[in-house]
Amino acid sequence: MDGKISKVMPHSTEAEEALLGCVISDSEMTSEFVPDLSEGDFYSDANRIVFSAISKIFNNNKLVDLVTLSDELERSGNMEKIGGIDYVAHLTTTVASTANAKHYFDIVKNDSLRRKLILYCRRRRSSCFCRERDFRHLFWQ
Repeated sequence: MDGKISKVMPHSTEAEEALLGCVISDSEMTSEFVPDLSEGDFYSDANRIVFSAISKIFNNNKLVDLVTLSDELERSGNMEKIGGIDYVAHLTTTVASTANAKHYFDIVKNDSLRRKLILYCRRRRSSCFCRERDFRHLFWQ
């Protein structure tokens, strides 16, 4: 690296897609990972929408699979927003095995936390330039 800081927020499209593929392909993965994830953990708009549909299916105590996911995306009017059935099918073929699901989960969560920290620091940095406020409050917010 030449000393420049990347302006792209931390993310791994591959890890997001692989994690979603694991969740769609294996109901044990669904119950293991969905409760600990949120839409905001996904950087990609399409993956956020897909996760939202997965979460809705899961929270309604239904099994998540290609058919239930496709149905939910169609009913919510989001199928075309994510790229259609081809994208859903792509997610299910992205991973050959769910053996690395925990690793994909860790990548997605760590990138999400990094993005949150960057946004937090940006807000604090902006506040530092405001002379009308006592800067000491920044340390305890």
